[in-house]
Amino acid sequence: MRITNKNILLGSAIALALGFSQAHAKVSADEAARLGKDLTPLGAVKAGNKEGTIPEWTGGITQPPAGYKPGDHHPDPFAADKPLFTITAKNVAQYRKYLTDGQLAMFKRYPDTFKMIV
Repeated sequence: MRITNKNILLGSAIALALGFSQAHAKVSADEAARLGKDLTPLGAVKAGNKEGTIPEWTGGITQPPAGYKPGDHHPDPFAADKPLFTITAKNVAQYRKYLTDGQLAMFKRYPDTFKMIV
């Protein structure tokens, strides 16, 4: 295989881009102290929203489901949950303020087949 200057330049540019793409964010000691208190261990707000549509985070799944054995496939912890509602092109206006531009575009492009089960 013949190595050309173009390939070397391209490889160098990709390596440089990948090397600089990582964020080096720092938080203050005060912000770090909030972890586990009013913030989740990953830094999200623990409290639910004022509308009540997002509940307070209480720790998530902390124990394996009943009957689980190491090595088994992980069972669905939400198998008993039922959908609350379905958004379709017919009722999308009702939920428009909660949807992204991309989701709205999907409803517009595929009005007969695209739906969101919530």
